[in-house]
Amino acid sequence: MSYLSLLIALFMMSKAPAALTSNGWTDRYLDNLVGVETFFLTISWWIFGIVLAAAIVFVIVSFLKHSEGLFGFGMFSGCVALTLLTLPLWEYLTLFLAKNMASAFDPVLGITNTSEFYINLLIFILIGIG
Repeated sequence: MSYLSLLIALFMMSKAPAALTSNGWTDRYLDNLVGVETFFLTISWWIFGIVLAAAIVFVIVSFLKHSEGLFGFGMFSGCVALTLLTLPLWEYLTLFLAKNMASAFDPVLGITNTSEFYINLLIFILIGIG
């Protein structure tokens, strides 16, 4: 969801004061990007937790009622939960990259660590493509 994060952070910049310099604007944008990625990481863990809890409930209820249909649905939900486990991992990676980009940028000096900033930016964009 890195492209969505970029768009939401850009939308949040519409409330920024007009007196910001270009470096100040970029620094605030990167701070907003870190905030959006943190929100998405929290949401992805909640989604994973809800699906995993539902899978556990379906399996327990199927054992109590001796229902194979509920057991199959519980196992399917467990497989979906396992697949959804990758979502928080990807969100953590994009949050890590956004934090590194924000730390490599200064509101007064601009980009302070060029290689760190651009490598993190490139990986962030490539993760958004795939």
